[in-house]
Amino acid sequence: MCLKHCITVALIFFYGKNLARTLSESFVLYIYIILIFVAEFSFNFAFGHIGEPCNSLIGVCLPYSDHVYCDNEKKCRCKPEYPVVIMPHTCKKPKSVGQRCSHPNECSFLDPNAYCTQTPYSSECRCHEGYKYSSDSKKCEIGKTLEHSIINCSISIHS
Repeated sequence: MCLKHCITVALIFFYGKNLARTLSESFVLYIYIILIFVAEFSFNFAFGHIGEPCNSLIGVCLPYSDHVYCDNEKKCRCKPEYPVVIMPHTCKKPKSVGQRCSHPNECSFLDPNAYCTQTPYSSECRCHEGYKYSSDSKKCEIGKTLEHSIINCSISIHS
């Protein structure tokens, strides 16, 4: 872990020194790097993925996201209205069949038999093959054929 940070700091110092236009810009960059280093090693300056500890120094999840918060157990969580984890720092609202989507988890969160078509500029949630959307249950159900409907109808008439 230290090697990664040391290399990162060395690269920032090198490029900062060569790219800075004035002494004051270099100074600000060096102060920023020192603050990050001190925070990282002294205060457990963590970059919390969803489900991992929050940053203990400032009590937030970094990088900042509108849909992620630090809970009472000091862990990064998705806000209740955005329960779908898309990436380590990104949460979204779940989607239903027929709604636009951008990630498979948005559709399968509410219905495991739904998927996101992942078509550029027109992705939407649809039912997997063999399933049909039921407006009653608001979920994808195993597709019913005409024969299946007739059998169920005749059984209910004879009962």
